This record gives sequence, C-alpha cells and structure tokens, in this order.
Amino acid sequence: MKSVYVIGIIAFMAALVSCEEQKVEIFDGQNAIYFDKFYTDAIYPGLESADSTVVSFFFYPDEVREVKVPLLVNLLGCSLQEDMKFQLRVVDEATTANPDEYKLAESYVFEARPDSVYENLIQEYIYIDMFKSERLLDKEVESVRLVVELVPSGNVVLGQLERRKAKIILTTKTTHPSWWDETVEETLLGKYSDKKYKLFLNEIEGAADIDEEMIRQHPDRVIQIVLKFKIWLAQNPTMDENGKRMEVVI
Repeated sequence: MKSVYVIGIIAFMAALVSCEEQKVEIFDGQNAIYFDKFYTDAIYPGLESADSTVVSFFFYPDEVREVKVPLLVNLLGCSLQEDMKFQLRVVDEATTANPDEYKLAESYVFEARPDSVYENLIQEYIYIDMFKSERLLDKEVESVRLVVELVPSGNVVLGQLERRKAKIILTTKTTHPSWWDETVEETLLGKYSDKKYKLFLNEIEGAADIDEEMIRQHPDRVIQIVLKFKIWLAQNPTMDENGKRMEVVI
C-alpha cells in the first residue's frame, strides 16, 4: 500500500514538471478557456444554473450613453509564458441587439504569468462596450440581448460546454426593489416611483447599498442615507411622475 502511495506522489510531481515544460495543463493536453458564468444549466450531475449579465442604464445618469460590461473569463493552464490572445464572436441567431448597441474588441488577451508555474486557473476580466440606443428609450422595448462565444487561438481549446458562451441583457429600465416594501414606503422613502428611485441612486451616496439585510441589521445607517435624500430634495425641488412634488416621509 505504501509503495502505491509513493508511486502516486511521483506521478503527480512528474505531471507538474511536464506541465511546466510543455506550458499546457491536463485538459486533453491543452489549455482550456471558458467563461466563469454558466450560459446554460450544467449537465447532470452538475447543479449550476444558467446566468446572464444584466446591465441597465437606469442606474446611471441620463447623459451616460455607453457602459463597459465586464465578463470574467477562465483559462485552465499550468503556466502562461507569453500573452495569449483570443476573440469573441457574436451568436447572431441568439442575439437581438443591433450592431449600434455593442462593440467587441478585435481581440482580448490573457497576460503572461511566467512566475506562476503552478497556477492552474487564471482569470481575467474582459469588457464589452454597450450603447444606449434610441429604441432602448422606447417604453415598449424592455431589453435587448447580446450573446457571444469564445474563439480560442493557438494551443488552446474551448472548455466546459455550458460556459463557452455568455449572455448580456441590456436595458434602460429597472424593477421595483424588493426592499422598498410597505414599511419602507410608510416610514422612510414614501411612495415608490422609478423616477424617485433613479434620483435617489444617482444623487445620494450609499443609496445603492441599501438592501433587506442593511434595513434589518443597520437601520440607523439607512435612516442617515434617507435623511440625506430629504435634505437634497429640500434644496432641489423635483416633480415626481404623478405631477406632485417628490418627497420622503421620514
């Protein structure tokens, strides 16, 4: 039994050395590239669910017309002795976004990490430019979808099937946050409206941090944030969507 254990250690060390010399990881003898998020539900017995990257211009000032959307990409490899480039391709049949609503770079890159000999997984954020189009301002257009897939190059293969593509949902709208419930309406912020929520987020530091947990664990901090909004509204009278002056009830 002891001899089997020793042989196992030797085999493991040999694999690491081989990986260093060949500059590839043990994924069919090549490096593998794949997105961090699952594009579709994992194949059994996996439990991971599909996930999209949702971006809304609602959370930005009205004058913002472009945002950079981050996508986390994984590279499974033993080491990276030189920069490794790869590309993205738009999956036309799954995409509803128009060409004027996004822009892909000609190529993306994993930067070399020659000193990280035993780093099996390397991660890099890449960014896709997304643009606010006139049709996104139309109340009848809820959102548009951009689906991209990885295009490897060199000594690299595509990794896990369910993570070879990424889906971005772009919108100018939002949904009524769950934390802004009846209690918050009656004691803090008053009646909800999209206009009030957007103004609150854009003008008041800390507003974006409010959620159910903060309200439950740190109500004093929530009160301080809402009071800042009360002062702001007093100094900047604003009409709400109902035609009445916007106010909070705290």
